[in-house]
Amino acid sequence: MNLIYTLFYKIVQLSFMGSFIVACILLSKKLIKDRIGVKFQYAIWFILIFRLMLLISPSSNFSVYNYVPAYENTMMNIPVVYHNTEKTPINDNKDERVGKTDTSNGVPLESLKKSELKSFDPIALAKKVIPFIWVCGVFIIGSIIFIINTLFFNRIKKCPHINDPSVLTILDDCKNLMKLSKNICLVKTNVVKTPCVLNIIKPIILIPEYSLEKFNLADLKYILLHELAHVKRKDIFINYIVSLLCIIYWFNPLIWYGFHKMREDREICCDSLALSFLRDDEVKSYGFSIIKIAEISLWAPCLPAVAGIINKNSKIKRRIEMIKVFKKNSYRLPAFALVVLLLAGIAFLTEATESKASSTEEMAGSTDETSTHQIVDKIDYPFVDDEDAVGKWETVDFVREIEDFKVNVTSWQGGLYLKSINLLPNGQMTQPVASGITSDETTPIDWMTWTKGYIIHHGDKTAGKYAIKEIDGSKYMFWEWKSGDYTIRGMKPSYYVLKQVTGSTTEEVPNSAEETSTQRIVDKIDYPFVNDEDAVGKWETVDFVEEIEDFKVNEVSWQGDPYLLSINLLPNGQMTQPVAVGITSDETTPVDWMTWTKGYIIHHGNKTAGKYTIKEIDGSKYMFWEWKSGDYTIRGMKPSYYVFKKVK
Repeated sequence: MNLIYTLFYKIVQLSFMGSFIVACILLSKKLIKDRIGVKFQYAIWFILIFRLMLLISPSSNFSVYNYVPAYENTMMNIPVVYHNTEKTPINDNKDERVGKTDTSNGVPLESLKKSELKSFDPIALAKKVIPFIWVCGVFIIGSIIFIINTLFFNRIKKCPHINDPSVLTILDDCKNLMKLSKNICLVKTNVVKTPCVLNIIKPIILIPEYSLEKFNLADLKYILLHELAHVKRKDIFINYIVSLLCIIYWFNPLIWYGFHKMREDREICCDSLALSFLRDDEVKSYGFSIIKIAEISLWAPCLPAVAGIINKNSKIKRRIEMIKVFKKNSYRLPAFALVVLLLAGIAFLTEATESKASSTEEMAGSTDETSTHQIVDKIDYPFVDDEDAVGKWETVDFVREIEDFKVNVTSWQGGLYLKSINLLPNGQMTQPVASGITSDETTPIDWMTWTKGYIIHHGDKTAGKYAIKEIDGSKYMFWEWKSGDYTIRGMKPSYYVLKQVTGSTTEEVPNSAEETSTQRIVDKIDYPFVNDEDAVGKWETVDFVEEIEDFKVNEVSWQGDPYLLSINLLPNGQMTQPVAVGITSDETTPVDWMTWTKGYIIHHGNKTAGKYTIKEIDGSKYMFWEWKSGDYTIRGMKPSYYVFKKVK
């Protein structure tokens, strides 16, 4: 299901880009009207086709999307994929040591309220339901078109071939004129009301019975030339592609309208190609034949396999006007038009540059990298000293806006996960103190640094701004907390409020693992140790799945780089520091805040006990471990599973 969610939001992005292309093409055609050649008017629609088909395209400074504000907003919202919203090992429970253990351990969702924790999340529900509706729409519309095509072909199979020597002679003459060597059959039928061609490999031209009665041989020649023009230009193949795109983008009427206008231009282009093979004195007769067919029927089946000479609501007047002023070289595509198409392709088929596709600069500097799952900040700031920032800071509150903070009034209702931070000179920091995690506050770490105005997490690639204010004689730091709500969901960060501590920076900070707010789910964790020989050893992450049954060897379900990289279970229920992005471990020294017993891996800081299951698959052992992040402890969601493979 993760792939469906990711694909759907990419389709939404491409739908927006396609709509913009349709609008630009229609506007340009209206402004320049018929001052451009018919072949160029048709060819420019292929930019729309390629744009809708390209799931991945390079970024460019020449991309028009650099200058479309609505596009930037779309890009910021689209990465909010449902599987990341509910279960995200990347940011929500990232670091058991840092205090990034989720947006949960004291860190709320954007505007999370006490009453909201017990209610369902309508946005998350919508993000789950809408992709499902899209898939259903694709299946239903695709099935309907397939059934109609099948019934249509079955009826055509029963129709007789035309064996009239005079008609077949005209067909051969037209083929020779257009240098077509394909074997093309003529079929007489009442299934269609206008002449049309179908099939890609073995084309069939359908001739309504009335055509043989009401049209003379000259009219049949013009009809056959038009249909052979469809064959020569590979219009049936393009028809299939357009129909497939209409199915995929069924929810966007502007794209459907764009392809409708493309079909109109296709018919004029075919007229132009057919006329290029006629003598000047035959051009007028060709136009009269078009009018004669239009008087009898304005309908042809709108099917991927069919291209007709007359389509419903086609612009007959426009076609006749083109025929009236037709010139022999009007079908050619001049070099200037090719250059314009090339430049338009670069402008519309490339993505906006990453620096302009993000609007997060006000919060943390310009974003220099983005992925389909994660916002990544600019973090390569040079160090600038700030004497006011150096020292130890203890957490006193968590607020949505800096203005919300009031001394002696606690805004956040619940236990705060982050307890304190210690900023050393020269941009270094010690291990932050959090629930279940202590620090000697003297040894610098390499995955968190600071510079004037920013605290940088190199593992998450986030730069949270800080502001220092003096209130009632004390210094307070307001630090943007860029959890998964920001990096995954694109929400505006809230602020940790920290008060500067006077005195020793090595003052012992109480372990608040026993502090549990009424809002958190707390598991039973006082299990006695029971040995499990199969569990002892090192396990490396290979996937992250919603259900154990979703895992398949050699297929990665989780689209992205998982945060947790490996765990090491020692004998007697001990564990070493888990290895994660930005966090290494000597894998020999046990930690006291994580243990295990047969069937469970226990986090004493979070008070969670995640079940594990070991299975042997294709000769290798795999462990499936319930990942009890804030989605479980705060939001009450069902945990997903980290999948580990045992290292031999």
